[in-house]
Amino acid sequence: MSRIIELLVKKELVEREVSKDDRRKVFLTLTEEGVKKYKDVRPVVLEMRKVGWKDLSETDYKELTRILDAIYANVPSK
Repeated sequence: MSRIIELLVKKELVEREVSKDDRRKVFLTLTEEGVKKYKDVRPVVLEMRKVGWKDLSETDYKELTRILDAIYANVPSK
């Protein structure tokens, strides 16, 4: 994750700010360029989801969401 964040910082898509209360915490904010990039790629991502998920039933979608939520819950947060 740190490597990805560092790449985003170098590309000036996000800014990093260390918490004043806890130096272990870092806050990320999209830069103006980051917001532009987000707006550019969002429609592409939404279309890819639409195409990729087109044959999923409502039950399939709920199961996918349940599994992804379980995976997310298993990842430790710091």
